Amino acid sequence: VNTSIGNTNSKGIVSLAWSVMRLFAIPIEKGIETYIYLATANEAENVSGKYFEKCKPKKSSKASYDKESAIKLWQISKQLTGL
Repeated sequence: VNTSIGNTNSKGIVSLAWSVMRLFAIPIEKGIETYIYLATANEAENVSGKYFEKCKPKKSSKASYDKESAIKLWQISKQLTGL
């Protein structure tokens, strides 16, 4: 999505890379369509824990289904946030 988030604190080659990538990125208005859909569509009202792309459910990466990794991530997150 064509935002300046990558250039906010970047310098040198990183800033240049973000600037080049923005040339090929989709407009912000297009990038937020799925979020607006999920927030407003009746058919998405009771959907939870799914990955969406272009307003449609999409299977996430294989790693995202690894239960052991999910438990480890949750434990580390709890530690880091003090929960």
